[in-house]
Amino acid sequence: GSWIYKRRGDTIKNPAKILTRVLLWMVLLGLAGAFILVKLPELVMFPLGRLNEIPVVRILLIPAIASLLVVVPPSIVSGFSFPLACRVYSPDSRKVSKNIGLVLMYNTIGSVLGPFLSAFVLIPLLGVVKAILLLSALLLLALVVIRWKDESKRTRNMITAGFLGLLAAIFLLGEIKILPPSFKKLDREILYYKETVEGTLVVAQEKNPGAFIRVSYVNNSAVIGSTYDAVKAVKMIGHLPFFTGLECKNVLVVGFGMGVTTSAIAAHPEVEKIDCVEMVPGLKEAAPFYSELNNDVIEDPRLNLMAGDGRHFLQKTSKTYDLISCDPTHPVLGSGNLYTEEYFELCKTHLNDGGMVSQYLPLHKLRLNDFLGLIKTFHKVFPYATVWLGQYHAILLGSTNPLKINFREWSKNVGMLPSENYFYIDPYHFAVCVMMDDKTINGFPKDVRINTDDLSYTEFFSMKCFNPENLTNNLAYMAEDRCNINNVFYNIDNAQLMDRYLAGNKYLVESLYYQLKGDRDRSLNELRKAVNVNPENGEYPFLIRFNFNVAE
Repeated sequence: GSWIYKRRGDTIKNPAKILTRVLLWMVLLGLAGAFILVKLPELVMFPLGRLNEIPVVRILLIPAIASLLVVVPPSIVSGFSFPLACRVYSPDSRKVSKNIGLVLMYNTIGSVLGPFLSAFVLIPLLGVVKAILLLSALLLLALVVIRWKDESKRTRNMITAGFLGLLAAIFLLGEIKILPPSFKKLDREILYYKETVEGTLVVAQEKNPGAFIRVSYVNNSAVIGSTYDAVKAVKMIGHLPFFTGLECKNVLVVGFGMGVTTSAIAAHPEVEKIDCVEMVPGLKEAAPFYSELNNDVIEDPRLNLMAGDGRHFLQKTSKTYDLISCDPTHPVLGSGNLYTEEYFELCKTHLNDGGMVSQYLPLHKLRLNDFLGLIKTFHKVFPYATVWLGQYHAILLGSTNPLKINFREWSKNVGMLPSENYFYIDPYHFAVCVMMDDKTINGFPKDVRINTDDLSYTEFFSMKCFNPENLTNNLAYMAEDRCNINNVFYNIDNAQLMDRYLAGNKYLVESLYYQLKGDRDRSLNELRKAVNVNPENGEYPFLIRFNFNVAE
C-alpha cells in the first residue's frame, strides 16, 4: 500500500477527500472479510471440489486464499492510508517533525491497544464478526468527527447512516458463528459455541434419532468425539496405570479436553489430588455437555484445573507426581512439542519413584516411520515402555521401574471399577490390548528416528502424513509385530481363556483393518470369527450391532 502511494501520491490533488474514500474502502473491505470468514467453505472450499482431498490444497492453499481475501486487501489500504494521513496532517514543511511525530505516536498507540482490545475484550464479548462490525463503525465515527465540516451533506448523511446501521446490526443480530467446514455439509445441532482469547470452541451433536454422537472443536481442530473408539482410547489412558497396580495419590493431567481421561483417573478413590493444565480453559464450560462420559468430573473437589501450557507448567514447577497423563491434540495439528524426547524427559523428572506416564498416540496422520519414531522416542526415555491399542488409537505407557504385571492383581484392580456404558470392564479384554513391549520396540528398523525439539518431524511434517493409508499401515504393523503377552503379564490364572481372548482380539484388529479398507463384508466376517473363538468377550457382539446394525 505504501509503495502504491509512493508511485501515485504526487497525483493526489485533494488528500483529505481521498483519505475519506480510503477509510470508506477499509470499512467495506473489513465487512467483506467478515462475510468471507463466515462463508469461507462455500466461497473457497466447496468450489474446489475433490481438490480438497489433496493435502497441499487443504493445508496450505486454502489458508493462503483465505488470507489473500481477508487480510491482504485491508492491509494494502492501511499501508496506503498511513502516508496519506501524514500528508493531510502535515501539508507543508512547517512543524513537519512535530506533526509526523504525532501521527506516528497515535499510530503506535493504536497498534498496541488495537490487538489487546480485540483479543481480550472485543472477541470474548462480541465474537470475531461483531468485533469487525464494531471496528468498522468506529472508522465511520472517526470520519464523521474528522470530516464533518468538509464533506457534503449527502456524504455526511451516508456515513452517519452507515455508522448507525452497523451499531444496529451489532445489537439486533444474533450470535454469528464461524463453524468448521464439515458443519456446512453435515446435519449437526450446535450445543455450545464460544469465542475466547485462546480459541473458538464448538460442541455439536449429530441429528440422528437415538444416537449420542457429539464432537468438539477448538479452532476447527477436533478435540474429542463421543464415538466408541475415541471414548475407549481416552478412558484407557486414564485407567491403564491403575490396572497395572500403580500406587497413585497425586496426578498431573496435561490437557483437559472434555474431561473423559480426567474422569477415568478420578474414578480411582486412592487419588487425592488431580492437577490439570489446559491451554483453552473455556473447555471447562463445555464439559457438562459430556457429563454422560466424564461423570461431571468438573465438580470433583480433588480437581485443580489451571489455565496454561502443560509443558511450560512442568518447566516452572517443582512438584512431582505419581502419574502424568497426557491426551493432547494430534501432534501435527499443533501439539508436536508434547511428543519430543525433551518433553518426555521433562515428565520423567517430575515423576515420583515408581511413577508412570500415560499418553495418547494417534495411528492416523503419521507415516509408519514417524509413528514408530514417536514410540522409539518415548521408549528412549522410558525403557520399560508398552504400547496398547484402543480401536483406532494407541496408548503409550511408561514407567520409571520395570513393568511386569501380576495378572491376579490386574484382575482385582479392573474388577474394582464400577460398570460403565460402552466400556467393557473385563481384565482379559484389557490385557490383550497390549501390542508392544520393550523387546518389540528394540526390534524397530534402524532408520526410525528419535523426535527432538531441534529436529521435530511432528512440527515440520511431510504432507504424506495426510495419506489415509497411514492408519491402515500403522495398524497392520502393530498386528504383525505384536508382543508376547507373557512378557508383560505373569500369574495368568486361566491360560486357555487368555488364548481365546488373544485370538479374538487378533480377529478384531483384522476387522478394523478391513473396515478402513472399505471392505465391510470381510470386516463383519472377521468380527464373527472373533465371537466364535471368544464368546466371553461382550465387546464383539456390540461392535457388530454398532458398526453393521446386525443383531446376533
